[in-house]
Amino acid sequence: MKVGVVLPHFSDGCTWDRLIGFAPEVERLGYSSVWARDHLSYSPGPVDPPGSRFLEPCVTLAAVAARTSRLEIGFTVLIPLRHPLIATQLLGSLSWVAQGRLMVGIGIGGPTKQFEVLGIPYADRIGLCEETAQLIKLASSGSAFSFHGRFVDAEAVVINPAVPDGTPMWYGGCSPAALRRAAKFCDGIMPFRTPFRVFDSAADELRRLGDASGKQMRLGMVALLSIDRKHDAAVEKVSEPLSALMQPLRDEGVEPTLADVAGAVVVGDSDDCVEQMAAYASRGIDHVVLDCRSRMEDYEDMLRQFAEEVLPRI
Repeated sequence: MKVGVVLPHFSDGCTWDRLIGFAPEVERLGYSSVWARDHLSYSPGPVDPPGSRFLEPCVTLAAVAARTSRLEIGFTVLIPLRHPLIATQLLGSLSWVAQGRLMVGIGIGGPTKQFEVLGIPYADRIGLCEETAQLIKLASSGSAFSFHGRFVDAEAVVINPAVPDGTPMWYGGCSPAALRRAAKFCDGIMPFRTPFRVFDSAADELRRLGDASGKQMRLGMVALLSIDRKHDAAVEKVSEPLSALMQPLRDEGVEPTLADVAGAVVVGDSDDCVEQMAAYASRGIDHVVLDCRSRMEDYEDMLRQFAEEVLPRI
């Protein structure tokens, strides 16, 4: 099982030293990958640190790729804010800069404002995402290709460099519609902070869809991380994000516990984290991406502790 990290390229906690300067240390510590989010007109959500700073993900990943030699780079996830051909060209160039270390992550996005300010009808984001996925595959040969879709109508287009054939493509989400898109266009799912009580049935359905189309689908997860020397300290330091994750159950009249958000979070001391990582592995999840956003000020310390006390045991 690979373990990756969401890069701190957003909020007031984003500094050059933390984002770019620390990247070689992330590699040295033994993490497999680093991942960037995608937004325009960014504003913090309930589990995000304060601030409006947000570095564009392709620029972010290119900078980190240039400072490292082994780390894979990916998106959690690239959303259809760009014309599909522009997105295809950006990803091909990024893969070339990273010497083939790119993993593509795509999704349709959520907040409406970023689409509104670009003049993109909100409903169109689904078709734009699907056509982007198709174009990435078509361009991978490096030869001229044609495509006639709803949003792209192109003849004899060449994108060189292109994303190489066989580059992993993840889909961000696990709703029924997301699973159908993942099985049709991608190699697996990389949902965001999804409890096992939701994820397990989605994984079963994805496997069924993959079997029906002759594909072996991969499973990933982006999980909120809070590691500390003591279990209670780790929980207390993310009490507000945990409460936000538990709110849907409260809305249903259920008083939730930490067990109800298992899978969405990796929280506790090092022994707790080892046990929780084993739960991912037992489900066939082969890539877990750790998200430190709720404790951005502890980003470096948490990654060091996890690398020293958890990675060697998993």
